[in-house]
Amino acid sequence: MSKAKYVFTFALLIPLLGAAIPAMAQTQKGTQTQGQAAPKDSAETAKRTKCFEEAQAAVQALGPSAQIAEKNERGSDVYHECALKAGIRP
Repeated sequence: MSKAKYVFTFALLIPLLGAAIPAMAQTQKGTQTQGQAAPKDSAETAKRTKCFEEAQAAVQALGPSAQIAEKNERGSDVYHECALKAGIRP
């Protein structure tokens, strides 16, 4: 009877460990990479923000009756034009 208890406990323990180990590795991997990313250049971020705002304004100028594809195309075109003028990668 006690052997059956051990087998049952072992059968429950293995899947739990199998699920816990990858999750634990993922959290450790996430903490190792935090803070190692290169800091964004604030001037570049400001340029991107300006271009994004211009693209949003262009889309809003089309009005609510414009088709989604038309809005996407106009916003993308304006953003890319602004990015090229600003000297940043779109």
